[in-house]
Amino acid sequence: MYCFEKKDNIRLKENYLNMGQTNPSGENIYLNNLYLTKDGKPFNPVMGEVHISRLPSEEWKDRILKMKAAGVNIVSSYLFWINHEFEEGKLDFTGENNISEFIRICRENDMYFCLRIGPWVNAEYRNGGFPDWIYTSGIKLRDNNEAYLYYVRRWYKAIYDNVKDYLYKNNGNIIMIQLDNELTNKPEHIAKLKEIAEEIGLTAPIYTATGWNLVGGALLPEREVLPVFGGYAAKPWTLSIDKIPISAHYNFSHIRNSAEIGNDLIKPGNFKVHINPENYPYAFCELGTGICVNKHRRPYVSSLDDYSMALTKLGSGCNLLGYYMFCGGINKMINRTPLCRSNWTDQDALVYPIFNNYFQAPISEHGDYKNSYRTIKLINLFVNDFGSELAQMQPYLQENLPEDSDESALRYAMRAKDKSGYIFVNHHCHLLDLKPVYGVRFKVSDELPAIPDNPINVTEDDAFFFPFGIQYDTLNIDYITAQPICKTGKTYFFKKIKGVDPVYKFKNEEPFTAPVGKDKGFKKIGICFITLSDAEAEHLYKFGETVYIGNNCDLICDSGKIKAAGFGPGEYFRYNEDGYVIEYTGNDIILAEITASEVSDPDIDKTYQYELFENFNFDDGKKPVHCSVERKIKYYELSVTNCNGYVHISYSGDSAQLYYDGEMCDDNFYNGTEWVVPAKHFYGKKVILAIAEYTADIYVDIKPASSLSLDKIYVTV
Repeated sequence: MYCFEKKDNIRLKENYLNMGQTNPSGENIYLNNLYLTKDGKPFNPVMGEVHISRLPSEEWKDRILKMKAAGVNIVSSYLFWINHEFEEGKLDFTGENNISEFIRICRENDMYFCLRIGPWVNAEYRNGGFPDWIYTSGIKLRDNNEAYLYYVRRWYKAIYDNVKDYLYKNNGNIIMIQLDNELTNKPEHIAKLKEIAEEIGLTAPIYTATGWNLVGGALLPEREVLPVFGGYAAKPWTLSIDKIPISAHYNFSHIRNSAEIGNDLIKPGNFKVHINPENYPYAFCELGTGICVNKHRRPYVSSLDDYSMALTKLGSGCNLLGYYMFCGGINKMINRTPLCRSNWTDQDALVYPIFNNYFQAPISEHGDYKNSYRTIKLINLFVNDFGSELAQMQPYLQENLPEDSDESALRYAMRAKDKSGYIFVNHHCHLLDLKPVYGVRFKVSDELPAIPDNPINVTEDDAFFFPFGIQYDTLNIDYITAQPICKTGKTYFFKKIKGVDPVYKFKNEEPFTAPVGKDKGFKKIGICFITLSDAEAEHLYKFGETVYIGNNCDLICDSGKIKAAGFGPGEYFRYNEDGYVIEYTGNDIILAEITASEVSDPDIDKTYQYELFENFNFDDGKKPVHCSVERKIKYYELSVTNCNGYVHISYSGDSAQLYYDGEMCDDNFYNGTEWVVPAKHFYGKKVILAIAEYTADIYVDIKPASSLSLDKIYVTV
């Protein structure tokens, strides 16, 4: 029997935090110590990070629509000060720096916005986002000295002038503002940044600040900001090429602080827990959907790594899922100056790609999908529809917590209020193979019988949750061993859990196993329950109150029109209470074809080719130093027949670069995944692919097939 901890509930504290706003229309957003509220009701939003300066402005709407289709309702973005004021006094909020236009598109598509204003942001960016002129000025940065605060005021005022129409107090969609980033031990400075922002008028219902530190969490001004947390499957900032310990983020836990994020930058503090979890809602801003790679560490983060971590945090009590990154991007150059954070801009920095910040995100740097997009969408859609009730359910952990590296224990938790809630199970862990667990039943309270009636076996590499004691319309259940997704009208969609029969047990009735398939739902007193297969569920979308299931295609909704998210036509099933209507979108296309031929000594600008040779030298455990490694390079000329499709480049090597008409424009550090680039970037250009030799002096989860080769190249929709 699997039991849960006995603990007292956290008492609700209203009007405890000094945040919240009512807009001129009478709408309001506030927060208590357990969850956010919207117009007085519990509000459980989903946030995703995308960086406007890392995307072409003509692609902003595409990413916003794709994020919305995935159930995200708050778009979050850093502002990189260096992009907006590369030269002192010359402010630029045009083109790809036009934050006002980006936020306008979000509002046009009913998306809230979280503005992360720095001034320092990190984000693997040059100087952490500081312009060179202030970074090298000798002024003490991130400090309450007047010389620095003069420039902070000027920067914040420039932001205000460009976003004021979209502030919540002006009926806009900016509901959160983050102050600085990863500043762990200067609460007085965070307080001063908030004071300056408020004096200028740069306000929002909620101010946030990152809450992590190496041990006890960050020191933050009490009640003035919402601490937001993070967690990643891998740690590329680790200053070694050794395998890292198994991540704690795959265990359900009451601990919010992530002690390992940025441990190349954050210095150890004391062991006191600085943030009392009973005083603040549990919120994320960097729930790692993917991770960056750098020259010495190349982690591979799978879709299941992403999904299971998100599910684990939801089961641990999170009431704001904030994903980082949800969309990858491409660093720009200004005057041919790289804007990545690397040793050629900061001698203490790790070596990140000059251009490519794809981050293994659900939506890649070029707009295609990793499968985590589809699986995480299922969690988001659930939160969209049932999050108000979930926010009021407090977490209860398993009776005996396993060690992070335990291969045999079942990892589980419960969120419950009164006698209803959800049981969460995570049977997946990054870099750890978990053993099957047989004969599982849960005892949620002393008063209720164990569930399910017949034990389940948890044998699949998976993560899931299922409801107990929930009321669906007028029907009460004892339990359903299937995962809820969303609802429309009197229809409820579930997903079959891998290896577990979808058993429905209604109150005072015998349990029965439901059939699986979009066309095999059943009704009880006019209420419909549909249990989908994995493939059907992953292609389910909900726009407004209508559910659509793509026939192996992904969908977006643009101004009320359903479109295929990729290239070419799409077929989908629009649900209504009488069944499904088959509909079509898009037109047939001629998919691009690609050829690759090896060439020698091509005519390209090799100014940035030093990137291919960069690495760290690890000497007997001492601090690593940057070095240059001799590597062979192979060149290939690539040619496509048209603009349609995504080019997949599979190669073996250390890293690669793409040159368009002789100029380097994109790069990739090998980590075992395919490099995917739109065919439109190649069409009409002379394209050279440079691949550098793998030399086995890095950490990599998936070793290349050979030391240097172009293994496969093809095009998909």
